[in-house]
Amino acid sequence: MLFDKLDAVATAEIIRSGALPPGFAVEAALSRLSQRNPALNAVIEGFDDHARSRVEAGVPMGLLAGVPFLLKDTVEYPGFRHTEGSRWFAQRRIGRQMPPWVAAMRDQGAIFIGKTNTPEFGLMDVTEPVAHGATLNPWSPAVTVGGSSGGSAAAVAAGIVPIAHGTDGGGSIRFPAACYGLFGF
Repeated sequence: MLFDKLDAVATAEIIRSGALPPGFAVEAALSRLSQRNPALNAVIEGFDDHARSRVEAGVPMGLLAGVPFLLKDTVEYPGFRHTEGSRWFAQRRIGRQMPPWVAAMRDQGAIFIGKTNTPEFGLMDVTEPVAHGATLNPWSPAVTVGGSSGGSAAAVAAGIVPIAHGTDGGGSIRFPAACYGLFGF
């Protein structure tokens, strides 16, 4: 089964059916992350141990049962860095709260495996922050990934995960989605 070709809905359906154990998609995504991300810089922090602990604790068999999911670094996640792409916060700011929508996704079975790169405070239409360096386009490194959800889009386009978090106040999902022909919502 090639999980890097399935969307989040199909992945969850296979896991809910019992055809594969809940941790299978997460382990496959963590493997792809370690193999593909060094050339892309799409993911700035992995949650490997946390993700495995969540699987071991039992995955809720909801709409996103066992689906590996990446969070854009503009959202807090308890216990992990929350830099918002800023070098000012790069080493000292740790998330303390879980936004309600993140908790709802977790309760539906999403397994968060890391945080994606974003321009400083999500304010640019390119993903090239000083704090974490540029994210490269997996299809063509000479072409922009867009921004500000460029790290998330690059991770999905590279097949690391089937779904990732993005935000959009002025094109921050639409620009990166257009760079890859992805569906941005």
